[in-house]
Amino acid sequence: MNDFTWFSSQTDGQDHAVLDVAFAEARARGIDYAGLCGHVVWPAPLWAPPGRRCARCTAITAARSAPVDASTGANGGSGGEPGRFRPTRRRRRRGGGPRVA
Repeated sequence: MNDFTWFSSQTDGQDHAVLDVAFAEARARGIDYAGLCGHVVWPAPLWAPPGRRCARCTAITAARSAPVDASTGANGGSGGEPGRFRPTRRRRRRGGGPRVA
C-alpha cells in the first residue's frame, strides 16, 4: 500500500515522494511540504514531464515497502522491541476489571 505520492520539484528538477498525510496537512495549513528525504518541494506544473526520482526518496520508499518477515517482526529487526510494524499490545488482567482496594 502506497501512502505517498511522487511530486516533481521545480527547484531541483527531481521527483520526490511526499506522504499523503503530510501533503494534506500542509495544503490545509497553507505551508510548504517536504519529501521523505527532507527536501522542500515546490511542485512543478502538472503538464511538466516527470523528472529523475530522488535517490534518497527511492531508498526510503523501498525500505517502507519491504516485506515484513514474520519470524523477526519488522523489516529485518530483532522482533523483540515494539515499533512501527510491531505495535505493543496490552494484556488484560485475568479475573475481569480493575482491582479495587
